[in-house]
Amino acid sequence: MPIKTYSFDMQRKVLRGTEALIESLFEQWYEPLVRYAMAMLRSQDMAEDVVQQVFEKLWTKRVDIDIHTSAKSLLYRSVHNACLDELRKYKVRQNFVQMENNKTEQVVEQQLENKELGAQIGAAIELLPAKCKEVFVLARQHDMSYAEIAKTLEISNKTVENHMGKALKTLRARLAHLLGLGLILLQLKAW
Repeated sequence: MPIKTYSFDMQRKVLRGTEALIESLFEQWYEPLVRYAMAMLRSQDMAEDVVQQVFEKLWTKRVDIDIHTSAKSLLYRSVHNACLDELRKYKVRQNFVQMENNKTEQVVEQQLENKELGAQIGAAIELLPAKCKEVFVLARQHDMSYAEIAKTLEISNKTVENHMGKALKTLRARLAHLLGLGLILLQLKAW
């Protein structure tokens, strides 16, 4: 099918004119514009959507458009700009998705590390001598004071202090290879 050419006045009439004239431009330029958009976007669906949007915008804004060039130039420039907009939007979406994925990975990693660290702390606590373990659990898990522990276990405050000191010293030694001492102490406080 031969490509119709329009004079500058005819192009103005088409852009300001009737639906039939716009359809004529659509029929003439739709496929070449889709190929052009496809070269930029690398997606047939996106290319077709962009060209459709350009023609829709052309129709809705036909009265306001001030043409200083040919319809062909106007259409190609419009498609080109719309493709650039799509590529920018795509890049922004990809960056956002990547950031969200990174955050999710970091959270999951941290949760796994905390779970593993918690399991190792729990295992180290299980290896404590029975009385040390009992005092440590009452202090850390049940949030009891040394005086309350001494009263509950019917031992002196000094004995509670000795058991806690021994428990902490043993746990630090067993867990020092995992992380810095500060993090271990923070984890132990959670127990």
